Amino acid sequence: MKSTSEFIALYFVALEEVIDTKMSVRNLMDRQWFMGILRTAAADAAVTNYTSSDFERLYEMHTNSLRMFSVSLDLPLRIENWPPPDLSWTNEASGISSFIKEHGWSMETNEFLFSPRHHAESISGLPWSELSKRTFRAVTKGSILYVPLAGFGGESAGVAWNPKTNRFPQAITRFKPLGSGWYAWSQGGGPSADGDRRYQGQDMKNGQPSGGANGSQPFSSETNSTSSAAGSRR
Repeated sequence: MKSTSEFIALYFVALEEVIDTKMSVRNLMDRQWFMGILRTAAADAAVTNYTSSDFERLYEMHTNSLRMFSVSLDLPLRIENWPPPDLSWTNEASGISSFIKEHGWSMETNEFLFSPRHHAESISGLPWSELSKRTFRAVTKGSILYVPLAGFGGESAGVAWNPKTNRFPQAITRFKPLGSGWYAWSQGGGPSADGDRRYQGQDMKNGQPSGGANGSQPFSSETNSTSSAAGSRR
């Protein structure tokens, strides 16, 4: 019987093959497909003494982990790999406009989102068909709507609606456009690298906008003071 550390090591070798894929979580849980990934990882590591029951245990670990950490079985595991929203603004996504109308664009005043004293409220109608009927927690800050879907507190990640292409605060270390004003975002996890902070329709250099949105429209200045203040405190 293999040790726990051996099992985990082989599992993570196999997971590296799939973690950045745009496949849905449901497809990542396909038994025959993942068994092939495991056997390839074992062969690359010159491991020859794993039995069928060993692989079954690794597969069970894999599926349990995916169910625990995924937002939806029908979307990719990593939020930055999600497809653009597929629902129109006037249908299920009307819940977004209702949330903004009720709570406004400046619910949160802390530098970090979802701190112990956060002001998040319930929201529904996210414009992905896989999520539109579900309820999540959300907060607005600097004219951007944030919906945390993974992590906790200062290490959160999720989707954000930034229809005016406002500047994200420095506390948001990574963001990537998904389409229609929606972004994948995360905070915490260490300093961001070049290319980790990308605006929709923008050419980015060293994490800063290098021109107007879509080549002509300027960034909104609504959050400039917020971003500058956050940066000066860091």
